[in-house]
Amino acid sequence: MNSLLSALIGVAFTALLAVAFTARFWPRRQVRYGVMAGRIAAALGLIVAFVACLAVAIDGSIVVPLVEWAGWGLTLRFDPLSVTMLGLVSFVGVVIVRFSTHYLAGDPRQAVFVGRLCLTLAGVSQLVLAGNLLHLGLAWVATSLALQRLLLFYPERPRARQAARKKFFIARASDVCLLGALIALGMIAPSADLGELSARMQGWAEQGTTPVALHLAAVALVLAACFKSAQVPAHGWLVDVVETPTPVSALLHAGLINAGGFLVIRLADVVVLSGPAMTTLVVVGGVTAVVGSLVMLTQTRVKNVLAYSTVAQMGFMLLQCGLGAFFAALIHLVAHSLYKAHAFLSSGSAVQIWRARPPQEASSSVHGGLRLAVSMLVAAAIFVGVGRLWGFSVDHEPGVFVLGGVLALALAMWLAEALPTRRPLGTSVSRSVVMLAGMLGAVTGIAALYFSLQALARLLYGELLPAPSTLPLGALIAGALALVAFTAVVLLQWSLPRAPTSSWWIAAYVRVKNGFDLDTRIDQWLRSLSRPRSRPSSSSAPY
Repeated sequence: MNSLLSALIGVAFTALLAVAFTARFWPRRQVRYGVMAGRIAAALGLIVAFVACLAVAIDGSIVVPLVEWAGWGLTLRFDPLSVTMLGLVSFVGVVIVRFSTHYLAGDPRQAVFVGRLCLTLAGVSQLVLAGNLLHLGLAWVATSLALQRLLLFYPERPRARQAARKKFFIARASDVCLLGALIALGMIAPSADLGELSARMQGWAEQGTTPVALHLAAVALVLAACFKSAQVPAHGWLVDVVETPTPVSALLHAGLINAGGFLVIRLADVVVLSGPAMTTLVVVGGVTAVVGSLVMLTQTRVKNVLAYSTVAQMGFMLLQCGLGAFFAALIHLVAHSLYKAHAFLSSGSAVQIWRARPPQEASSSVHGGLRLAVSMLVAAAIFVGVGRLWGFSVDHEPGVFVLGGVLALALAMWLAEALPTRRPLGTSVSRSVVMLAGMLGAVTGIAALYFSLQALARLLYGELLPAPSTLPLGALIAGALALVAFTAVVLLQWSLPRAPTSSWWIAAYVRVKNGFDLDTRIDQWLRSLSRPRSRPSSSSAPY
């Protein structure tokens, strides 16, 4: 089975690379052949992902060493985590490549675009299958460089060049952090193989000892993930790159931006041993999630709304990792990839859908606030009750309940908006009761589905992902503050239709809409780096 898997992966990887390197040489009249080759290569990758899932389900984890020297080298690792990510990347890749054939129809460089998509998919597939730290680091950098070519597909656009340049600097900062983490791990680990590294980390966890180099490696890994996943304040590039073609945005937001979360989940055994690393994840992720959610509420462009939504989602994913909810973070990663790919690919019709909606009247501030408060209490009680029935407790799985709390807040808004302030004319009391019972049943069903998915993830990935028994006090406090902040965001969103028109409110609204001017400072710093230094003329030089 090992030889079969390695052969299939080799064929699929070679096909993607062949399309990438030959697409630029296709004559314009034969562009359709290059596009067809890209679709075939992407479909082949999906078939290989399906075969890999079957192999892991039958034989368990499979490690295929390719090149190795002194414990470092290139190794393919097939386990439940890697095949899940491979299947996700391959499926999204097939959809995006197919969408690109229609989106760029008539463009003479369409085959080049599809080729760059295939090159990026090849890099991501190696990233999720990497079984060695060296392999992981090389795939990390290669994926970033491949994406850079996609961002510059239309180099004549000034905003696209500016966004690509900003992303390049931040990506290199992420690479430096990852390199530092790999060096630190190489100093304390006997081998760079991920399986042996995980076993070594589990041994240290049982002994209760954590070397200083391990703390440095964990913090460096967290910083690399934060830069990669567009965390505050290095998040502006993700909003700026919406200038690129829609398929690139879909691939970026549905796949590549998740690399930071995947890195933390893959090396969770390392990160979980470091209190400073876990606290950093909670603080940075929580702040990013709140800031991204606030700014998203004020945006009017569809792609900007989706971009800030991704910023908030990535922050929330890292927040879950910091609270030890790696199973919840993995489910979040898969769900976010699927729905965000659909959101970007269908963004062109979002304006028409919005215009077709009937106008909604704002509820009374008194009755509306009371209904929202009651709905929040009811939704929270349902989630806590269902979670206890499924065997989850706040003491042992705080991250699961933080995510569940945010989901309960969203359902509370839906529940409060669905409840009328007064019974419509002609509606009987029995019908109102049936409507209320149906909505409560829907909330209960969603809560049951949420905790069922958590239990399924624990069953599938329980041997790969750690479940920390204790968390740093700072991480717990930051997680509680993040939940309070999300409650405030919900209250703000509820009150926006009845927002006051005072000058201070308008000024605050504009400040939030501009992203608290965080990205402006990054732009100023990058411009200062590129500004040529003035040299004194020879006439002014002292004698």
